[in-house]
Amino acid sequence: MSARADLDLTELVGLDSERIRQQIEAADRRVSISFSMSDTYHSTSKAELALSALKGWYIGERVAEFSTSVRSGIDEGAFGEGLFVFHADVRDAAGLAGFLADIAPAFDPDDLEAEAELGAEAEGWLENRGAAPAQFPVLEEAYRIDAEQAAEATDGSG
Repeated sequence: MSARADLDLTELVGLDSERIRQQIEAADRRVSISFSMSDTYHSTSKAELALSALKGWYIGERVAEFSTSVRSGIDEGAFGEGLFVFHADVRDAAGLAGFLADIAPAFDPDDLEAEAELGAEAEGWLENRGAAPAQFPVLEEAYRIDAEQAAEATDGSG
């Protein structure tokens, strides 16, 4: 069995979807998608914690849309960042490659606008998903807890 393609989102910055698709295909559609997200475990803002959790959950759920199976892992980095990894058996290599090419700029440390756009995209996805079951209920729960605490903090300060 072939090795998985290791797709670190920071390393995909600047690659077009065709190059990413080729990497996915070369690994027989078996990939590990990894990224880190600041403000996942420690932040001065509950809203930032919630947004970070939402972005991680959103990326995982979208990866699942293009895959026959996917599992996740998350660890805490040295500075409170979330270290996310999704291992996927990809069904739609072109679709996944397009999605990854679209979100990769958000992982460029010099592109703050793209990072904000990813947050807005994740929030829009959340509004439109309705009551669909989560592929990653642990990530959903982390988001919902942080979002609830952020709302309570906002309500208490008014």
